[in-house]
Amino acid sequence: MYYRLFDDYALRAWKFVNHAMYCRSVPAPLRVDEETFALLRACDGEHDLPESDALKSLTEQGVIAPCEKGEQPSEWSRYRRYPHRMIPSMNLRNR
Repeated sequence: MYYRLFDDYALRAWKFVNHAMYCRSVPAPLRVDEETFALLRACDGEHDLPESDALKSLTEQGVIAPCEKGEQPSEWSRYRRYPHRMIPSMNLRNR
């Protein structure tokens, strides 16, 4: 079965943080264990994944959804790796 990330989730990595996921409703990225992150990266509409408890759980949580072959995640959701450190938030004040 094919799966893809919902549009509200995005996979990211930075220097020293290799497995993270953004959720639009949460201001900072969430760390994800390596095994789950690898599974989420395979949820790209291109990999035929065997049914598993992990896929069922991610589907129930609303992170992924079954899809047709070739139906890819949105541009924002696709995995991106940045060469710099993660900066979870910044306070910019105008003086």
